[in-house]
Amino acid sequence: MAYTDVHLERLRQIAELQGRGIKLDAIRDMLHARSVGKAPVVALLGPEFVSERWLTEASATFTAVELAEFLGEQNLGLVSDLEQHRYLRRVESADGPLWQADDLPLLRGALQLAEIGADVALSAASRDMLRRRTRRMAEDFLRLWAAESGGQYEGEASTEELLLNLARLRAVAWQSAAHVMAQEIDRVVHRADEILGVHRA
Repeated sequence: MAYTDVHLERLRQIAELQGRGIKLDAIRDMLHARSVGKAPVVALLGPEFVSERWLTEASATFTAVELAEFLGEQNLGLVSDLEQHRYLRRVESADGPLWQADDLPLLRGALQLAEIGADVALSAASRDMLRRRTRRMAEDFLRLWAAESGGQYEGEASTEELLLNLARLRAVAWQSAAHVMAQEIDRVVHRADEILGVHRA
């Protein structure tokens, strides 16, 4: 039997997902979901992807050489700004300086915004606004979930009960928040003149 590009792509996907620590049974379910057109983040990545393991792996420590490779030549001049705005922390070690990135997705976001001309200070202000507002929203969600009547918690959810479902809550939050945020960004960009009060001739 000759392998087609479809077979090779499927093998690549399986290897990638296994590399994330996802079990074969879960991978089978994810790929089946994709094949029938049901491919939300939770189905494709599973709650394991947003587990404590993922959160731990979302940080990294770089040597000078590794940092230069990660940033790329076009972003080497941003190191000082990235340190100033807490995307990177320089720490001294016996082998020389190291740079700690406590949140790689946010660092990558800052670099992507830099590619379209946004400076690091603007990225940091956006990050801090997102963090503050998302924290308040998460607290509101917690109050809403804990107060539900007739559901699993019956209006009296304990921390222990919520912790049992933490991985699933994280995965649903990731999928839902990313989807809604992308929709709203699309909406407001198309209404930018109206929102900003700009009148064009």
